[in-house]
Amino acid sequence: MQQRSRDHYWYSPVLKAKLDHVTAEIISLPRSNDKVKIVLRAVYRHRVAITPRGAGTGNYG
Repeated sequence: MQQRSRDHYWYSPVLKAKLDHVTAEIISLPRSNDKVKIVLRAVYRHRVAITPRGAGTGNYG
């Protein structure tokens, strides 16, 4: 879970201070557009905040 919660945020001293202790509570890895829609409907219904993530290769995504 921790590995998927992080990218190269530590390149930035500002982000490192803000994010060093943060870990995701839930991670979803949908493998199709239809699965993305299902996940988004569920988080909307349950009023859960989301943070979309790309490949995790930088700290500006």
